[in-house]
Order: sequence, then structure tokens, then C-alpha cells
Amino acid sequence: MPYQFNISVKQDHIRVDVSGEGDARESKRDVAFLWKTIADTCRKENNNNILAVFDLVGGTPVMATYSAVTHAEQLGWSANFRLAVADLHTKSMKGNLYNETIAASRGYPMKTFSNEKAALEWLVNDAANDLGNK
Repeated sequence: MPYQFNISVKQDHIRVDVSGEGDARESKRDVAFLWKTIADTCRKENNNNILAVFDLVGGTPVMATYSAVTHAEQLGWSANFRLAVADLHTKSMKGNLYNETIAASRGYPMKTFSNEKAALEWLVNDAANDLGNK
């Protein structure tokens, strides 16, 4: 698996640190596994706030994330989950903003940021009022 990830439970959110190199051949499977694992953790911990910090060389292929977003329900994702993505590589920001739009159109609150501080601030302070969150 070209991605490494670590999930930690914080008081007000689930933190997911993702690093490694994107591999177009394995990305779709890896992204699906990652999002399913996050969904399972959210349910287990009864916590819907997710901070995902991405430090991926080359980023994630847009279609891999698009596939996960369009199959979110099958991966255990809930419209009650709020996802703040901090993408540390500006090169992949455009793809993440596209996926943010797709997620929002399907009722999944998600915002993409270029830094962790802004992502966390939105997640814990603004998410309940943003994107028509339930």
C-alpha cells in the first residue's frame, strides 16, 4: 500500500494523518480502504468530526477520491460526518476542491484547506453552520 495512515481520537474530532506516494494503480483501492476505516472509527468512537491531514507526494489521483465520494454510502460514510481536509501540497489542491464540490452535492459536508490550523478551526467552530450541516 503506497499510503500510510494513522488515525488518532481527539476530544472533539478524529485525526487522520496520511502520507506516502500516490500510485495510480492502487489508489482507488487504498482510498476506499482509508475512507471505510475512517467511517468505522467514527462510528466506534461516536465522533463525526474528521480532520484529515494529507502529505502525499504526487497527491491522490482525482478519480480515486471521486470514486470514494460517489460510493461513500457503501463505504459506511454518513451525511452526519464533517470532513476537513488539510492538503499540505498545493499541487493537489485543485483535485481536492473538485472532490469537495462532489461531496457537498451528495450531502457530505467537506472543506479543503491548505493548512491544518484553518481546517481544524472550521471543523470544530464552523462546521455545524456550514454546508447545511444536519
